[in-house]
Parts: sequence; C-alpha cells; structure tokens
Amino acid sequence: LSYPIAALTDETGEVLSVWGDWVKNAEYLKVDYSDIRAKLLDEIGDVCWNLAELATLLDVPLEYINKYAESNHVNVATTISYYMCQLSTAVGRVNGTWAKYIRKHDGVQPTVAEVQKEALEGDKTFRSVMTGNCILVFHAINNLITRLEFDRNEVLSHNIEKLAQRKKTNTLGGKGSV
Repeated sequence: LSYPIAALTDETGEVLSVWGDWVKNAEYLKVDYSDIRAKLLDEIGDVCWNLAELATLLDVPLEYINKYAESNHVNVATTISYYMCQLSTAVGRVNGTWAKYIRKHDGVQPTVAEVQKEALEGDKTFRSVMTGNCILVFHAINNLITRLEFDRNEVLSHNIEKLAQRKKTNTLGGKGSV
C-alpha cells in the first residue's frame, strides 16, 4: 500500500504545483489558463490512476467510491483553489491513516495480504477509514475536474494513452516523459 499512497501524494503535489505556478505567474506574465490545461490534465489523470490502484488493493469497488463521491455536486461558485485545498486535505488523511496503521503495528509495514487478512478476520476499521478517505479524494478530484471544465472520460482516456506511450518507450517507471 505504501507505493500507491506515496504516488497519490506525489501526484497531488504536482497538481497543486502546476496550479500554484499558474496563480503566481498569471498576473505578472500574462500566462493564459489554456497554457496549463494540458499539464493539469496529465497530473489529475495520475491522481485518478493512483487512487484507483489504492482502492483496488483495499478491495473497495470503484463503483462504491464513485457512488458516494458523485452524491455531492460541485458548487460552481467555489474557487478552484478551494478544491485544490480539498484535494490536499483528503490526500493528507490517506497518509495519516496509513501512518497510524503502521504505528499500531510497531512501525512494521504490513503487506497488502496482511491488511486484507485483518479485514477478513473482523478488524475492518482500517479498511473502512481508508475507504472513507478514498471517497473524499475522489470527491475532491471530481469537483476539481468539474470546476476546471474537464470531462472525466477525457482525463482518464488521456492518462491511459499517456501511460501506454510511456510503456511503449520504456519510460513507465515513474520517470515521466523523459
């Protein structure tokens, strides 16, 4: 579970960085929002990918997460920066829950199989809390996608195409489009 959690955090940081750079430079450099649209599309797709990976490892159906995340409609009057903060907070909760789980196990990182075994044996607390956190992340990213006027299918399709291209060029190992 450590890799998808760390990757989720890293990709969220990249979304926030792209947005922060645009906010900082737009007024002074007259940078147009359309200049960063492609970068945001890339990074938001990566957040979705890593969230899906985490949910899959936790054995939480994506349909379940989607159902609860979509029940809260985006308020178009809310600023994009608010949704960036919402995303950051939600991903922070994922990391905090994981840190507490490791601490509970005396600092030893359990395997996915051990986490799943605990859940099957009745200790569903970690899985339940992490499922709730995944819903919060998906809700935040869904709000961001809507507010940025992206289409969710566009984001996901673009990410799949990008990853297929990286696989083809043997740059899939987290090195980006090098």
